Amino acid sequence: MCMKQLPKSETQLIRFDMLDRFPSDDYFYTKGIVITADRKHNYQNYEPHRHDYYELEYISSGDGIQIINGISYVVKKGDVIFFRLQDVHTYFSFHNMEVVNCCFRPDVIPEIKQMETDAMGSAVVWLSNEAQIEFETLLYMLKEECVSKKEFSEEASQHYLQLLLIFLKRNGYLRSKENSRWTELFCFLSSHYKTVTLQEAAAQVFLSKNYFCRNFRAKTGTTFLSYINNLKIKTAIDLIANSDMPIGEIWGEVGFKQSKQFYTLFKKETGLTPVQFRAAHSHKEPPSV
Repeated sequence: MCMKQLPKSETQLIRFDMLDRFPSDDYFYTKGIVITADRKHNYQNYEPHRHDYYELEYISSGDGIQIINGISYVVKKGDVIFFRLQDVHTYFSFHNMEVVNCCFRPDVIPEIKQMETDAMGSAVVWLSNEAQIEFETLLYMLKEECVSKKEFSEEASQHYLQLLLIFLKRNGYLRSKENSRWTELFCFLSSHYKTVTLQEAAAQVFLSKNYFCRNFRAKTGTTFLSYINNLKIKTAIDLIANSDMPIGEIWGEVGFKQSKQFYTLFKKETGLTPVQFRAAHSHKEPPSV
């Protein structure tokens, strides 16, 4: 498929900062297509969900895990996921994963059922660097028509959506499934991060500690200890910003055994001390520590 490509600087608009130019939810119910963008918080589980419309999800930055109907996939920049009606899905970000979602009603493309083949339905596919640029160009054109008030913009939006789907079928490569044991592990860690040991985590996926550490770093890009500490810091950030719990109690509450380690990691993550962070992010007067 040949098309006029956007200058590289413009293709960079296909990311989180497009958000202020997206059509509203009302547009979805009147014209049947909406594009949204979102930045996922690292090491945070999101509730599994499903919906009665189709969804194309493009990973525009970062990486993480996408879980579809109980099967997990490692995803990264350039991956595209196609969700069918009622697919149960959720995600888990490792490194500042940003996604652009294109949601559309079944009636927008009546032929969509015929396009749900094994190479398309509920699949994670990856695009080459060259294909990513073309895909982003189409996505950008679709977005422009969605927000346009010009004549025939609705028809043009449907046209670009069809081109996106055809392009994906022609140029996408299936990404392999990940072992569901690793999905279960990340769920386990999100609930037991305060006390979990390396040996307990390795046992969840039936690996020795050494082999587990190598595999864990390959999948997440970080060490097991750093991952667990990040979970603790993320929880502490939430407690400091949204509760009155004294900071002197929070570091123990999230699982740190030494306050010095907590304060060091907190400032490294946020650039602020816990007291400074609470003052900057709380609408109340900061409580005593």
